[in-house]
Amino acid sequence: MPNSLEKRIDVKVGLTRPLTNRARVPRICVVGIAPQGSPLLSEEFPSSKVRVTQLSLGGTESVEQLRFSAKSERKPMPHIASQTPSRIRDGFQLALASGASEIDVLLCRGEGLNPWDLDRRQVSEMLGPFLGEMPGTLLVFPDAGGPWPNNRAALVPVWERMVRLRDTVRNFQTLMMDHYQIGFMDMVQGTPQENRQILLGIAGSDVVLCQWTGTREMMRRHGWRSGCAALAGHLSSKDANNVTQGVVGQLIPLDSGRYFTRSRARALGEPPLPPIDSVVADTCAVLELQSGQGAAEIMSAPTFRRPLGEWTVSSVRTVKLIHRHLVQAADMFVFRPAREVEATALGASVDLALQPFFERGIVTGPDGSGPPIVNSGVI
Repeated sequence: MPNSLEKRIDVKVGLTRPLTNRARVPRICVVGIAPQGSPLLSEEFPSSKVRVTQLSLGGTESVEQLRFSAKSERKPMPHIASQTPSRIRDGFQLALASGASEIDVLLCRGEGLNPWDLDRRQVSEMLGPFLGEMPGTLLVFPDAGGPWPNNRAALVPVWERMVRLRDTVRNFQTLMMDHYQIGFMDMVQGTPQENRQILLGIAGSDVVLCQWTGTREMMRRHGWRSGCAALAGHLSSKDANNVTQGVVGQLIPLDSGRYFTRSRARALGEPPLPPIDSVVADTCAVLELQSGQGAAEIMSAPTFRRPLGEWTVSSVRTVKLIHRHLVQAADMFVFRPAREVEATALGASVDLALQPFFERGIVTGPDGSGPPIVNSGVI
């Protein structure tokens, strides 16, 4: 009988990259369309992959979700200098510079889809199952209202871009409301009459439209960029205890932006930029670029939830957070028998979900003082 101790044994020792927690819901996600034929980011960066779905056998339609940190490579992302200009890469860069420590990127591909075709029903249907796994996430759409002009792209009529922005909001409105999300996009300005028509068409949505303002020099440096990515990145850097705090007056850190050659026009009397249309200033989040500070000040941060101008982004996030906690507390009792003991447990669960908000002074009792009152029973 052979001696088992005499058998040759090979032992290999190596290092394995630790797995990150991909099940965690992202705080912020950049949503867009990758140009047809561009490489899959999940193949370039397999360690960043969260989920990938091929929607057709020929590979013409796909959706991929990746998670990047501040140290991640960004070169393969769609960018403004490509043949089909996209602000996804620069929006990602802005969100990181403004404070986001980790960002998810959700990209879909389809035959004939350009980065700015977010208003098509096909796109929301492709992205819907992925968005359903991100409750409460801040969704950034850098290319909504595009195409954004570059040195290779022909200018598209402003009204066409404004209609595309409005239709993109409508396309994703139900998805965002169902999953406690807020959408962030950039305003496309036309005439005052056009602005009013488009903005009224967005009313009732849980969306923030952003608009830069500042000197000509700062607008040349940052005005072409995705302000909504900067604002969402800044908001995502706040922990759960700071979600309810207002953000007006806070500074958003920015990177250097686009290099441009300084001219003598300002010294020779170049007129200042005209003020923002009053309708835009009242309904959109205005970000004022601060000269020499590398930052933008948040002058206002309203959403389009009715009544317009009354719901700030902080208040909408707070309401969605409370609603989500209540639904999660009640979901545990679905399909349980209708008995007094179950009703009592449900009431206790709801009361427990509200306790952190009461301790921070967000919710109170029916007369404006004391803890909220939760009654439960069986009908």
